[in-house]
Amino acid sequence: MYIKTVGYRWIAFMIDILIGGVIGVILNFLFGFGTLDTSPGNLSFSMNLIEATSLYTVYFTCIEYLMYGQTPGKKALNIEVKTIDMKSFEKREYYLYRGFIKGILIIASVISFLIVVFNKDKQSFHDLIMKTIVVRKVEANQVVSKD
Repeated sequence: MYIKTVGYRWIAFMIDILIGGVIGVILNFLFGFGTLDTSPGNLSFSMNLIEATSLYTVYFTCIEYLMYGQTPGKKALNIEVKTIDMKSFEKREYYLYRGFIKGILIIASVISFLIVVFNKDKQSFHDLIMKTIVVRKVEANQVVSKD
């Protein structure tokens, strides 16, 4: 049995954003990507809009393709991507397209999250475009209510 979940999805997204940040710091050490501030009493890493969009587009495109629609955050929280009729994609390339769209739309992630909260099917921009839904697999005895 599957349920649509906003909270778990948000936590999974935050896990993936943190992983992307770690990748950004590694890229900073290797290639000077982003801005790492290590002044006394301060340790911070930041990326401009182009850097962040580029990093997360590559991250989500590659990860969702390689992991068949999952990311480390989704995997950790047992979340899956399905088509709106609750099937897996027939072609693996669809995960590539979905990840690419998700990465490009990273700049609109707050708006996209609000869409998830208020959309009855809990779909964000990239879900609406790709006709997907994100669900969490649960045991029947874990379901409190069905919507």
